[in-house]
Amino acid sequence: MEALTDFLKRNFKVACFDMDGTLIQGTTSNLFFAKLLNVEKEVIELEDKLKKGDITSDIFMVAVSEIMDKLTVDYIIDRFDLLPIIDGIHQTLQFLRKANIVPILVTTSNIIFAECFKEKYGFEKVFGTIHEISPDRYIGVGKTVCSSKHKILHVQELVQSLDGTMSQVIAIGDSFSDLPLFSEVGCSIAFNYDEVLESKADIYVRSNNIFSIIDSIGEKYGIKED
Repeated sequence: MEALTDFLKRNFKVACFDMDGTLIQGTTSNLFFAKLLNVEKEVIELEDKLKKGDITSDIFMVAVSEIMDKLTVDYIIDRFDLLPIIDGIHQTLQFLRKANIVPILVTTSNIIFAECFKEKYGFEKVFGTIHEISPDRYIGVGKTVCSSKHKILHVQELVQSLDGTMSQVIAIGDSFSDLPLFSEVGCSIAFNYDEVLESKADIYVRSNNIFSIIDSIGEKYGIKED
């Protein structure tokens, strides 16, 4: 895939991955752990309110921590591998690095989940909502939100540090929280996407393996291998 690698080197600097619904299949990190803690119903109701715009990201980050007040950092780390994680993450990040593209993860959810992905898969940087952590490692009230708008700010700051622009960013996501970022980047990929993203992205992919986005980029830009 040398032709595609060369194309990516010339045109892009950063690949930004969403987490919930993208790297985690069919659920969110909050909802998955809420089910383990027997508070699934409450978190579903809260997430629905966020999707409908009935509450803000700031309100959500406080409310979800109150509902999941038994959640600890160690509980997440010990059960991280139980998450339904998409196949092909290692392979995809390896390919992007060969193309000199920096892979990052940006989520509106708790950054602890994102840090687990960084530890296991080697994302260069991760961003997410920051919660207070008690001395006994219980996850407390959210204190620094990572909303859809903050996603853009984090990506802008990173790509600028690489002497690049937003036109040199590939964004991969699945839902309404990715829409603002999609409108700012050079290439947007709707992966296992909700209906809200239809007609809002450059590339559409449904797959059980995230590496499928690489082939789709080649198809989109007409890159043919010898």
